[in-house]
Amino acid sequence: METRTLKDWRVKNGLIYLSLMSEGLNSYEWVNRLDSKDVYITDKVIADIIYTGFKPTIYRNFEVVLIPGKLLNLISDDLAICKQAEEMGFNKTTVEVAFMLADYLSSEI
Repeated sequence: METRTLKDWRVKNGLIYLSLMSEGLNSYEWVNRLDSKDVYITDKVIADIIYTGFKPTIYRNFEVVLIPGKLLNLISDDLAICKQAEEMGFNKTTVEVAFMLADYLSSEI
């Protein structure tokens, strides 16, 4: 099984939009799924999600916007990227959405 989009991704004003639906996978299930697809997850991230009480959602729709680097003026500082995204009206993502996105992007699109 892999993360499915509700509809195809689309591009508008240089931003990439897609909708992802959560499946209720717990932290161990996410680590195993991504590991089976050879998606690298650091030991620190694994420890963080397993020991911090990761709480998955189930059947929740997430609208995801990917901002290409060229729109971020090649900013290399994570805090500056988050600040610029916030100024554009976007919220910071969750670990669960990051895992869904990694799963989706590691699939054959």
